[in-house]
Amino acid sequence: MKLLSKSAFGCYAGVTITALLSFFLFSYNFYPFFNSDSALAVLMAYDYHLPQDIYCWGQDRGGTFEMMITHFFISVFHANPLVAASIIHYLILTAGLLAAFHFIRKPLTRLALSIAWFFPSRFFLETILYQFGTQFSLFVIAIYFFSKATSSQKKYVFISLSWLFMLLSCWVLDLGLVPAAFLILFIPFTMLMEKRLPGILYPGIRNLWNRKIILISLLWVALGISFIAFAKHSSRDYHSDPEALLNDAHGIYAVLASITNSIVARLLPGGKLPECIYLYALIIFLIIFFKRYGKQGPVNFFSTFFLWQSVFGILFLMFLKQLLTGQVPARYFADSYFSFIVFIFMTLDKWDTKSFALKLSLFAVLTCSVFSTGYENFLPEKLPPMVKNFESLNRLKPVGIIGSYWHSYLFAAIDPAMIKATPHEQDYVRNRELALQALSQPRILLIQNDWLMDFPDSISQFGTMLVKKGNPFLLGRYVSWEEHNPVMACEYKTTP
Repeated sequence: MKLLSKSAFGCYAGVTITALLSFFLFSYNFYPFFNSDSALAVLMAYDYHLPQDIYCWGQDRGGTFEMMITHFFISVFHANPLVAASIIHYLILTAGLLAAFHFIRKPLTRLALSIAWFFPSRFFLETILYQFGTQFSLFVIAIYFFSKATSSQKKYVFISLSWLFMLLSCWVLDLGLVPAAFLILFIPFTMLMEKRLPGILYPGIRNLWNRKIILISLLWVALGISFIAFAKHSSRDYHSDPEALLNDAHGIYAVLASITNSIVARLLPGGKLPECIYLYALIIFLIIFFKRYGKQGPVNFFSTFFLWQSVFGILFLMFLKQLLTGQVPARYFADSYFSFIVFIFMTLDKWDTKSFALKLSLFAVLTCSVFSTGYENFLPEKLPPMVKNFESLNRLKPVGIIGSYWHSYLFAAIDPAMIKATPHEQDYVRNRELALQALSQPRILLIQNDWLMDFPDSISQFGTMLVKKGNPFLLGRYVSWEEHNPVMACEYKTTP
């Protein structure tokens, strides 16, 4: 028993180390590829207002639950916005992982899940960088409370909490509707299939079918629909035409072709070696896993739900026009990825296996996943956090900055109180008020990258004439996944 306790302690220490390593590699404050998309979470948390900030600036999607919580800590504890946003983001991811632990009992399996959760390979890294991981974490918390409602005397409290977190999940991302809808469909399906698939119906689910719980559920659904409708109608970017969101047959084929070409390109020589090795390791593991699962796969409500939810999520995305517009980014498949790994480790947790091939292939996949997720931070050189590349801004504050979208908001996230930044007026300006604040600073910088061929003697921005004041200088280095570029700046002043 003592040896088991030490083993369990070692595994949980491993889970903690995994989460901390991921935080110090990929959180906003430390990530070498931190960009303006990520910076929005910091800027909105610093200057948060309701109801106009229910969704991310200028959008009718992308709920700001995370920013709202961070704003509370910034306001009450005067926390550094960048640090606070980083911590809150990872606390939500960790809460989702702990909720998933409810369905997985063995410490070693929990450790393996935490590695896949926080180091999801290079393909799915954006699931933890942006709100896609936040959305799924909230959904898993909702599933946790749902499972508690089936076996607790406080079932009305737990079912309300389940609906609350499901609503929060749908607020954070519209894609949260997909797993929520599938769960609602899956429950009556398991009740109908109980005799054909013994064990698929979760114990206690029939106890939830009473008038009070049905009434509570209907009230939460009405509240959720009302809140989302109000939020979308309050957005300046509201779209009411659902057909504009759906692919036709042409679009579905284009999505499938894009996904297939992307996978094949990474399997062939010439691509990035870490990603190629990861894919081959994953294929080998899945062949071994499903060969055994086909023979003795346990019939279980939640493992079956997570498996088919991952499939349902992929099929649904085929019809989503936004997926094609965004050139089929892998982050849209976050729900399917996280659902699938929860299914994998729930299943492995039930198996009492001594298969060396299965263990070795799983170890290889997790190792390759960690390496493919973080190798760009260290190879060919160890990269500092992006915010450290622009420490020269500390001696220029307070300052206003105007540049391209990708060379603007990230500067403001370094110190939102003293650095005001905006894209130029021809670019994607998410917050015009912030643009006016940038022009009101005692020192104004223009950033040349991705915008200006050279620094003109004068230029008009947002109705204000700016006149060149000094000579161009090197502000720092911007690092993206594709290239590293020096960032050139020049000081300007406003004219009366």
